[in-house]
Amino acid sequence: MREAAEARNLTLKEIASRMHKAPSLISMWWSGKRTPQPDDLATYAAFVGVPVEHFMQYERQLPENQHIRSKIDDLIYELQHYEDRVAEGKPEYKPEPQVKQVKASNGNLVCIPADLDPDQETIDIIDKLLRKSRNEKIA
Repeated sequence: MREAAEARNLTLKEIASRMHKAPSLISMWWSGKRTPQPDDLATYAAFVGVPVEHFMQYERQLPENQHIRSKIDDLIYELQHYEDRVAEGKPEYKPEPQVKQVKASNGNLVCIPADLDPDQETIDIIDKLLRKSRNEKIA
């Protein structure tokens, strides 16, 4: 996040002022001590002139996120298989026992590994990634 701001010659104080946030909060985002809310990340991305996906790509490459990304990729594959079965008129899909459904803030049901217990923000991010992988319009 810091690199994107510095590339536009924006200081921490300028961004904090424009976003109506405390400079200490922006500093925590930059250091990784706090994660911005999705709407704050979108606003930040607009200020620094990069798409939100720029930050998600970086996060995807972090070693601690590779395991989660692998599970998300598996779920995307499973959903694509489900969509194929529905298109073929096959019986309704029933999730494997190791998968559970959770509800995103927008009401969508999201299949996740049963051994995960993500917070609501993470569920919403998974939902957004799944919709994006299906080329759905994302608000």
